[in-house]
Amino acid sequence: MRNKKLITAVLASGLMTAFSFTSLAAWQSDANGWWWQNDDGTRPANTWEWLDGNNDGVAECYYFGSDGYMAANTTTPDGYTVNENGAWYLGFVRRKYVLNDQQTEVFKEASRGLLSVYEEELYGPGGIDIQTRLKMDAERQLALLENLLMQSVRNYQSGEANPIFIPLRVEGNTGFFNREEVLSTFENLFGNLKDRTVFDRLGIEDLSVTASATEYSYRITSCSTDSDGTFIYMKMGYEKRNQNGEQLRNGTIYVELLREEWTENLYTIDCIGNQLRLG
Repeated sequence: MRNKKLITAVLASGLMTAFSFTSLAAWQSDANGWWWQNDDGTRPANTWEWLDGNNDGVAECYYFGSDGYMAANTTTPDGYTVNENGAWYLGFVRRKYVLNDQQTEVFKEASRGLLSVYEEELYGPGGIDIQTRLKMDAERQLALLENLLMQSVRNYQSGEANPIFIPLRVEGNTGFFNREEVLSTFENLFGNLKDRTVFDRLGIEDLSVTASATEYSYRITSCSTDSDGTFIYMKMGYEKRNQNGEQLRNGTIYVELLREEWTENLYTIDCIGNQLRLG
């Protein structure tokens, strides 16, 4: 078996993060063959798994038998071919883009911010398709960034890690952030910024926000992903709760990530909607 390495889940250097994740998942082998060890020490069995064993952002699909060992150079019980390395083979090795654990946390956190700006529209009738990267005007960009920075301050105050922004310092309920780093990161996530002057309202040098009490907050409750040759599609369940912890709403959002080689994170958020829009 070639190129079976420990997943290290390293986030691209362009994003500031206090979020760290060390994965113990890895390929293992003995005289009987290869298997995949999950973080909790278990191994998949009687199932297919998409795995990015060399952490290059591209996964191959492998079948594991009832004994947990990877099938190789054979036909699986459901009639598919795997090559000598165990990868699903259709005349070519079937591959798809995947996010590592830290990237997933980044886009889940970004989606909480997007919900604060777009949720009322997304909760309406089906068919609404919000093109955030193309149609988000300066005022909405400002509202989104302000909400993301407030989330960072609240995470800092509660001792939680934040996967996107780290405050330079927090004084009371006000957080101060490096302007250039924040705007570069924001651009990496959401596309080109056409008018940076709108962010002057948060500060000319360091950006600052005050995380005042809110009427409600959002929590991502589930997350699954799929991909094609251009996009990664994220399906996320969410809850909206008030200050007393009472659920006001729950729903599902779909976030499409466009693979962009110009960004240090490889992906920008291209679209958020209440239904999946392929391509």
